[in-house]
Amino acid sequence: TCAPTDNELRFTCHVVLDAPAEVELAFGRADGTGSVRVHPGAGVALEHDVGTWFMAPETTYDIEARLAGGAPGSGVTTQVTTGAPPSTVGARITVSGTSSTPYVGTSLPCTSGMAVATVFDTATGEQVWYQVMDANGSFGGFNMIQFTEDHTVLGQTGDTIAEVSLAGDPLLDLPYTEDFHHDLFRRHGKTWILFRENVGGVQLDGFVVWDAQGEELYRWREADALVVPVDARGDWSHANTVFVDEDESVILSLYTQHTVLRVSPAGEVMWVMDSAGGGALGNDYTFDWTRVDGADLFTRQHATTLRADGRLQMLDNDRGRGLILSLDETAHTAVVESSFSAGQSACGPQGTTIDTAAGNTLVGCSGPALREYATGPDPVFSSSLVCDNGTAPGGGGPGPTGSVRWYPLDGW
Repeated sequence: TCAPTDNELRFTCHVVLDAPAEVELAFGRADGTGSVRVHPGAGVALEHDVGTWFMAPETTYDIEARLAGGAPGSGVTTQVTTGAPPSTVGARITVSGTSSTPYVGTSLPCTSGMAVATVFDTATGEQVWYQVMDANGSFGGFNMIQFTEDHTVLGQTGDTIAEVSLAGDPLLDLPYTEDFHHDLFRRHGKTWILFRENVGGVQLDGFVVWDAQGEELYRWREADALVVPVDARGDWSHANTVFVDEDESVILSLYTQHTVLRVSPAGEVMWVMDSAGGGALGNDYTFDWTRVDGADLFTRQHATTLRADGRLQMLDNDRGRGLILSLDETAHTAVVESSFSAGQSACGPQGTTIDTAAGNTLVGCSGPALREYATGPDPVFSSSLVCDNGTAPGGGGPGPTGSVRWYPLDGW
């Protein structure tokens, strides 16, 4: 039997067996279109409760409960029909072309004063998942969201670090009073969170690392690790992205300095990258820009991360383009291999440049639009977010600020 939950796009199915065993749920649209998802139960048991998600609104689904690994049709079936999300959290994306990722996730920019995460089907444009992560919080340029390697959703909502499972179960709900801002990242069960502090009248940045329970493990401070000029003023570095590699070294993007840093797990600055040459921290890299058109520099970069193949990627916000750089971290050379337009001559706060499992690149400024590129100059897929309540999901300013970053959800 499958019962609705308090979320119109999710059900919980109760399975009772004659003898303890492992089970799985297989579910797909009753009209036969789209893919069939398989969700496993939790180990060997006589009774199982298994959730369903990534279901389209107002759609009938066939659900089969069967023994784990069983053939289609070997179990017991039932039908459910999803409802429509409230207009305050309902949305869709227009789609053109074919994406290499089945789903994309983002923060929902349709309602002010509420931190909402959402997922869309890239084939149909339908909203297939949403979660109100903080009814009195917000997501935006300074309060970031991440779809994690653990297949959970993690975010800063203004005064809370919140995390939920795809079933909607709360995993973290930790209030904070520090000036956490802009970005956070999950790796190996730990969470890296950017923070800002006032040091002698200058705003400096750093990151704190939490364990799975939200207990602080250590923190890294610019005031300790960098030589800050004596004439530094105001928001001196404005760190806007934190990315953690498999070895737990950290990539930091410093907006005001137009600079990218790599920090070792021990907290030492491994290298400094400044293509514009105007930052206060110097530059360790020689660049080759001959493979791409446009200006031979990046400035006010965001979404600075490493791809699965080890190459560096970023959104060059002042030129509205995603860049991919191949690095030799010993010789300190950087070859700019690709440039992909976000569709605007310049981007506002945050934005997206990220790789899919197929090796394609998603690029977008803050706002409703997203593009996907393979290797050519033209996008293979494009989309734009539309709010059910008629709100225009813009790219900055007060109120809803657009989807500030998108995530490909391969294997979810």
